[in-house]
Amino acid sequence: MGNNQSKAAERAAGMKERVLNTCRVISGKQVMKPHIKGTGPVYVFVSGILGTGEYSSFEHILPYWGLFQGDLLHRLEEETGSECYAAAVGPLSSAWDRACELYAQLAGGRVDYGIAHSKKFNHERFGRTYKPLFQGWGQERPVHFMAHSFGGATVRLFAQLCAEGSREERDAAWAAGEEPSPLFKGGLLDRILSVTALASPHNGSTAIATIQKEQPLWPFMPVFTFLNIVGTLPVLNGVYDMHLEHFGLSNPAGQYKGNKPSQKKLKAFLESRDHAAADLSLDGAEELNSATPVRPELYYFSFPCALETKELRHGKRLIPLKELRNPLFVFYGTQVGMGLGFARKKVRVEDRSADRIRAAVEYEPLWLENDGCVPLASSRHPIGQPWKEPGDGEAFAPGIWNVMPTKYGADHGYYCGWDPNNQNLEELAQFYLEHMRRLEGIFGRKEAVAA
Repeated sequence: MGNNQSKAAERAAGMKERVLNTCRVISGKQVMKPHIKGTGPVYVFVSGILGTGEYSSFEHILPYWGLFQGDLLHRLEEETGSECYAAAVGPLSSAWDRACELYAQLAGGRVDYGIAHSKKFNHERFGRTYKPLFQGWGQERPVHFMAHSFGGATVRLFAQLCAEGSREERDAAWAAGEEPSPLFKGGLLDRILSVTALASPHNGSTAIATIQKEQPLWPFMPVFTFLNIVGTLPVLNGVYDMHLEHFGLSNPAGQYKGNKPSQKKLKAFLESRDHAAADLSLDGAEELNSATPVRPELYYFSFPCALETKELRHGKRLIPLKELRNPLFVFYGTQVGMGLGFARKKVRVEDRSADRIRAAVEYEPLWLENDGCVPLASSRHPIGQPWKEPGDGEAFAPGIWNVMPTKYGADHGYYCGWDPNNQNLEELAQFYLEHMRRLEGIFGRKEAVAA
């Protein structure tokens, strides 16, 4: 009884704060999240598709990290004394574009998508200008990344660029008589300590194949257009930020008279393949995995999750409706479990390497188990990269994926607090506090014991 009352009180307080923040946003008042001033490593949280962050007004109404349960990052700061920030990268942007935006938010300055990249995908080279999320990102204040869903691919590509930069972008800049972005020069990996992937589709998601093979974002067009039209209204501009002004499809907060969405611009964006759905496809994920090898200096953690399923004839799996508490995952979880997306995968890999075919056969059962969106075979670790499942008392290792136990009975939004019926802020916070202690153990004693 007391526990239920506590949950109800938490939700009521959170709802009150969200209503107040909504009123402030609509009235034109800027809502900024207060942060403690800690020292040492900083935790940066990177969202998946359709996510928000510190620079978005929507984050203060319904925070991506906590959603129905309250502000998770504020709770973690109170408990640990460490600064926790939510990066605000493009909700539907590609891993490359999101990595460039992440760099601008950490270092401060204007987003540079690169000369070669912007020419290839026919969009503007520069984006908006950011104040840094926090002061002093560098060797003295490196970051731990906590990345949910597609945020995992974003952070892996970001780490690779920090390490080695981009030769193509360096050459293009020097050929144009310009200095390349520091991100494209590399040599910044000592600013990152660890990468933690939470329900991340490392190998893509067969859910993408269940939407549409060639242009998987078309079904989102009505919602996409609506959000952008709303963004051109003075009162609601910036409430939900698409971060697509480099494609002419959105406007930063306070600049609602600039770009206006159109069918032509949206078509160009979709056909460019410079978006999240392309990177989340099976082939797109394979390309990203090839471009983002594990770095020997970094610690990598992966936390997969999966809903309970029952096996049907021919090995197919069905997630009972009672497990699909979040309506967002009913369609995709059913499609993935029945193997519809995987059937397309098998057809597509026949023209590719024998290794891909063998990988498909080896992982077939795990391609059917899923969290309502991402197959378990994809959320464990990138295929072809080193990994292990740390046992009790075994030390974690850098340069390898430390695959943590699968959280069964949890859907794709579990690590963000999206389940309003089976989760509370305290339960969610305890998961992160345990992992933060794990990371502190590694970098305090240079080793940690698996818990």
